[in-house]
Amino acid sequence: MKLIKQIIPVSSTVRPGKIYPKYYICIHETDNTSKGANAKAHADLLMRKARENDGYYVSYHFAVDDRCVYQMIPEKENAYHAGDGKGPGNLNSIGIEICVNKDGDFEKALLNTAELVADLYKKFSLWRGDMRQHYDFSSYKKNCPKTIRNSGRWEEFLDMCDRAYDKKYGAGKKKEEEELKALEKCGKLEKKLNDLTNKLNKLSTENDHIRQKLINKQDKIITRENPFEWEKEAVDYCVSQGIIKGDGEKIDLSEPVNMGKMTVVIYRVIMHIKKWFVKKEDFLKYNTK
Repeated sequence: MKLIKQIIPVSSTVRPGKIYPKYYICIHETDNTSKGANAKAHADLLMRKARENDGYYVSYHFAVDDRCVYQMIPEKENAYHAGDGKGPGNLNSIGIEICVNKDGDFEKALLNTAELVADLYKKFSLWRGDMRQHYDFSSYKKNCPKTIRNSGRWEEFLDMCDRAYDKKYGAGKKKEEEELKALEKCGKLEKKLNDLTNKLNKLSTENDHIRQKLINKQDKIITRENPFEWEKEAVDYCVSQGIIKGDGEKIDLSEPVNMGKMTVVIYRVIMHIKKWFVKKEDFLKYNTK
């Protein structure tokens, strides 16, 4: 596989020039079956559009045909190829266009693409599970790569990529790298889980302290048995007359008053007044005889 670097100049529309981490490889087809619509033709198209900078928001990192691979944008930069705006397709994936020109050999183009993917696997520690179709990112679910999708050859193509990697970098190494990558992800998840657990424990401890403070404060409030100086005379009188009564021998002066308790107090006041009038009438009767 021959790699030709024809890096286009930075422009606001074709090559934004911003660097993002790469988590995926996104496979496209050019959908241009015209004669001569090979990798060089698509590389030249981007070069022309980048120089014109006329609002052409289309770009890709690589174009592959049956003879070679052209690279137009550095892999670490973003490109406008996935149709998801500022989503992970455009920002975090490497876009590869497979040429489908009728004067080319599509099967050979697939093999060249698989070899390119194997190199990207190695360079960015990616694997089969990080492969995506343009369809996966497209906001309108574009049928791309059309030939691969329509013929049901996606899994076959992924197998080609795996074989290309094994042939170039050694059988078994990819699996080992995948396992290490999975373990690394598990380690990161475990660390996040431990951090969250520690935060929850800290919050729980803080809540316990706050709860205890509230309980202590509440205890100080609801256990007040002795009246303040300004209420002592009224409290003593009401207690002596049976207007207010406590729980057993204790009277909780800070106990909340609900409708039932207020009704009882009012009733006791009325009964107390009645008793006072009865006693007064008896006194007057006795002294007027």
